[in-house]
Amino acid sequence: MKSRYVTFYLVSIIFFILLLNYSSVASEDKIFSTENWSVYRKVDSMTDKIICYATYKKRPEIQMDDDSFMISMKGRGGVRAVTQRFDNNRADSMRIELSQLEKMIQAVVITGYDFKRLLSAKRLRVSILTLYMDNVEEDLNLTGIQKAHDIITGDQCKSGEKESTAEKPAGGVQKAEDIKKTEEGGKDKTPNGKD
Repeated sequence: MKSRYVTFYLVSIIFFILLLNYSSVASEDKIFSTENWSVYRKVDSMTDKIICYATYKKRPEIQMDDDSFMISMKGRGGVRAVTQRFDNNRADSMRIELSQLEKMIQAVVITGYDFKRLLSAKRLRVSILTLYMDNVEEDLNLTGIQKAHDIITGDQCKSGEKESTAEKPAGGVQKAEDIKKTEEGGKDKTPNGKD
């Protein structure tokens, strides 16, 4: 069980490394956007696998995929320890035992139970102690995170359909609804009054 978790964790981290180092957010297909989140879709050029991920407020150093959330500290002092607080709950204990991978990629990664807590939270506060003993604070408004996660894990990611077109009816749909309403009301069967 533990080795499966470690493998799963490593794959998630490698995914984020690839996204941060080899992708340009500007060149990817944005399929959903809210005030706080933008969801992007890309096709991996080596595997043809569809990948979707979200960034927080146009900050590519803060990303989420289907099962993990990451705050990159690359170029910002790295990570020595981290404390996180969800909503107005008591802050978690400072985590000083980072994985080798977290140290290597210089990022805070939230997975597993804490990731589930994140998806239902409205606010995340993170205090990061850097390798230079500086303290970096992040205070994130998580409004819309569950919707962004639903897009990442849903059919919209696979299809690449944009949110704006997914919610609006296509041409002709309104007319068909008008015809149905006319039929249900016992009136003429067509909108123009002719049979």
